[in-house]
Amino acid sequence: ANRAMGVAENKISEVKKYIESVKDPEIKFKAEEYLDLAMRALIEGRARVEQKLYGEGIILFRKSFQIAQKAREAVDETLTGWRGEENVEIGGSIDVDVEIRGRTPLLP
Repeated sequence: ANRAMGVAENKISEVKKYIESVKDPEIKFKAEEYLDLAMRALIEGRARVEQKLYGEGIILFRKSFQIAQKAREAVDETLTGWRGEENVEIGGSIDVDVEIRGRTPLLP
């Protein structure tokens, strides 16, 4: 669980730095919405691990990673027209289109 958490934290940090370099405020805002969801998944994953629900924590860490990656892809797609994979798989199939506590990203 700790390794999955560290991987998610690193991805969020990497994407956060990347988003900070974006000049367009609209693109930046939309990408930050994804990043906010990634952080929420990370925080919820930490809470599950503290409750000794390691499997649930790992799933949330993977979702956090995927959402952060989606934020980066959204910026890339908007700025360059590059379109990455629709579904990112990390050690299994986990759908990127998640809803965490009623919030969904603004980007399609």
